[in-house]
Amino acid sequence: SVQEWDAEQGRLLGEPKIIFEGSRLGYTEGPHLYKRKKWYYLITAEGGTGYDHAVTIARSRDVAGPYELHPRNPILTSKGLPESHLQKAGHGSLVNTTSEEWYLAHLCSRPLPGSGRCNLGRETAIQRIEWQEDDWPDLSHGNSHPLQIVESPDLPEHRWPSLPKRVPFESVHYAIPRGPTSKVVRHPDCLELKGAGSLESCFEQAMLARRLDCHELTATTCLHFEPKSFQQQAGLAAYYNNHLFHYLYLSRDEDLGPCLQIHSCDDGASTFPLGPNVAATPHSKLFLRLVIAGKDLQFYWSVDGVDFQTIGPVLDASILSDDYGKYWGFTGTFIALACQDLTGAGLSAKFEFLEFTEPDNETLPCNSAT
Repeated sequence: SVQEWDAEQGRLLGEPKIIFEGSRLGYTEGPHLYKRKKWYYLITAEGGTGYDHAVTIARSRDVAGPYELHPRNPILTSKGLPESHLQKAGHGSLVNTTSEEWYLAHLCSRPLPGSGRCNLGRETAIQRIEWQEDDWPDLSHGNSHPLQIVESPDLPEHRWPSLPKRVPFESVHYAIPRGPTSKVVRHPDCLELKGAGSLESCFEQAMLARRLDCHELTATTCLHFEPKSFQQQAGLAAYYNNHLFHYLYLSRDEDLGPCLQIHSCDDGASTFPLGPNVAATPHSKLFLRLVIAGKDLQFYWSVDGVDFQTIGPVLDASILSDDYGKYWGFTGTFIALACQDLTGAGLSAKFEFLEFTEPDNETLPCNSAT
């Protein structure tokens, strides 16, 4: 709908008017309005945000309509293209460069091959646009399918520096569930997490996490923690939300003393795939690692950071995705450092670093989810 805005009074005037009811694709949302020459162009997302996602365009001489549909709609979609590396393509925005070249920035996802599950969450891609003689825009390569590799604009190149393997804990590349908390303290030389609720909690958690940005990744951390109770835990997790995660943690067993355990949560159903706890070193310093290779996840541990041994079975990393379970969103998987203290004492764990390393054969550049 459209409604007049009074800039001087800072308020809306009159009643809203529906100007576009969408195409046959349905689920119309996210309208963007542009003016070029004498036309108003209305770009919308349609088809839903899943595998039928699309970008459609309509135009009018009058901002209030009526709007006619692009004769070649949708101008972008990966619907019905299971072979495409970029799925769920839709929700686009037009970009006009200073060299008068046009592009369409849009959302997409890269599913794990053969699974249909997108554990990297929603990502951003870009396609080149050409304006036709009839003043309609189309993708420059002649169809509506997203390309992985797109011709760059005639602009000076600007390269962003690569992230270090160990991103400092104060970096914006980290996230905390449900916003900032006093339970997460970022010191210059380490991260301190003051034990809070469990990973299944909907309330405050002591967690700092980075997004998984490749289908193959090794994540390693060094943990300092001295639990005095089985209710105190700290460790390394692959985390989607409080219903979907795999968590390797250090705790304390009444008989074994310091011990390691794995907690997996599959759509809210918890399992502990190690069975009995595994006795760990009596020292308070441990190295924890997880390796994600496609849909497979394997945990490791070490006392010196050199010799690592596996712990637990190979777990299913594909469940940590936008396409699995009842409680999903668009975030993809996070690699999380976490600490719990269900005694209420708030025992702290300290982490020296979180290191990401990726194999040399990754077929696509690693990107952050949107």
